[in-house]
Amino acid sequence: MEAAAARNAIMEFFQNPPSPSTLFNAYASLSASLMILRSTPNPIPPPIRRFLWSKIQNYFFTYRGRSLAIIIIEESWGAERNLLFDAAKVYLPRKVSPGSLRQVKMGKIPSQKNIAVGLPEEENIVDFFRNIKVTWRLISVQTETKPGNPGNRSFPFQKWHFRLSFDEKNREEISSDYLQHVLAASTSLTQEDRELKLFTHQPHYNPRWTSAYLQHPASFDTIAMDPEMKQSIIDDLDRFLSRRDFYKRIGKAWKRGYLLYGPPGTGKSSLVVAMAKHLKYDVYDLELSSIHSNAELRNVLLSMPTKSILVIEDVDCYEEVHARSKKVKKIKNASKTLENMKIPLHLMEMGKRPACTLSGILNAIDGLWSGCGEERIFVFTTNYKDKIDPALLRPGRMDMQIELSYLKPSAFSVLAYNYLTLRDGGHPLLEEIESILQYTEVTPASVAEQLLRSDDVDVALEGVVNFLKRKKMEEVNDADDEGSAATPGNSKRMKLSEN
Repeated sequence: MEAAAARNAIMEFFQNPPSPSTLFNAYASLSASLMILRSTPNPIPPPIRRFLWSKIQNYFFTYRGRSLAIIIIEESWGAERNLLFDAAKVYLPRKVSPGSLRQVKMGKIPSQKNIAVGLPEEENIVDFFRNIKVTWRLISVQTETKPGNPGNRSFPFQKWHFRLSFDEKNREEISSDYLQHVLAASTSLTQEDRELKLFTHQPHYNPRWTSAYLQHPASFDTIAMDPEMKQSIIDDLDRFLSRRDFYKRIGKAWKRGYLLYGPPGTGKSSLVVAMAKHLKYDVYDLELSSIHSNAELRNVLLSMPTKSILVIEDVDCYEEVHARSKKVKKIKNASKTLENMKIPLHLMEMGKRPACTLSGILNAIDGLWSGCGEERIFVFTTNYKDKIDPALLRPGRMDMQIELSYLKPSAFSVLAYNYLTLRDGGHPLLEEIESILQYTEVTPASVAEQLLRSDDVDVALEGVVNFLKRKKMEEVNDADDEGSAATPGNSKRMKLSEN
């Protein structure tokens, strides 16, 4: 029985071997020990001793003949993201357990139920595929960005890659079947209920995109907007998802642009979150003020993965996208002012900073480089649509223009349910509120603020009624003031007062 137990232990040792360096050290030690043991009178039974000696020798010479194959998977592939690298980042955390490594990353965010295990750096992660042992290792290399940014300064930059090692004899199986398995598994994992992320661009730092979990609670079920418009947006998104072959057949890049415009507080940001949750896409929030050239803008967009939403909020705040006819007039007026101030030319040039241009923005979202990344959504938001150059608004760039206007009765019913769990007809004041909303301009955000002021349904709705009546009275007073200002007698009085 003891001989059988020893035999099983030895077989287990050879089925799960340690590293080559450990085997060499063990072989040297065992060889010396066995030479000594041979000279002693029967230290262990001869059958076990012969079995042990033959197994060590056979395995040593067999293993020495093997060679290790290595595959390097870098973060980028050419100028674009390496999809295999991104797939490994999704796939490998499922292979990590707290007890399998010397050190692991663990954490939890409020929206997660369980503690999550992160992907460790500089640690071996072992996976098995068809009884083939595969070892992964995430490695970072410190480098510096090239000068060319403002001030010609260099910044620290980390480049990441996975090192995948396995037995050379399994190279073909690992490089084809196994890597395809990783891609397929990551795709299915991505479709599960995962935490979406919100990325922001950090110029000159690594990574170029830093992220946080997208914990905004908005969704298509909670945003207050016209039901027909909401459904048309959902249908358009679903149609986009199913049209990969269609876009390829007609020769267009698989992307879609949306312009969200309307007064502040009408829910433009909430709609972006609802779109991201419906598509299960991460959101990339880009500030054009952080981009210093057209080339940098192109590189930033190329660094975005597929299945993502690029958002540029309040795009009207950037002069680069203003209507060129208005911009020319503004520049002429500014030039005359500077001439009158007699500011030297070299001081004027010092105040300028390099920036992307309207041409660069148009080419990035709808030019040759726009086809270097598919299944993307571009969303621009603005409070003032008329400020934006028409070239940015044409179909193919902004395919769907969505006006988010003031609160309508149909949209208020969503707010009433979200805040007070009231259905249509659930309270006598609802009909009065909906009647006032037909003739009053208020944003969903302002009405939602009124609903938040009390947990009592009667008090909250009375507050909304009083608020709407005040807004209606203000609109009437403003209209009267404008009418009186436009009368001939009043205009004469204004001229006399000016004189």
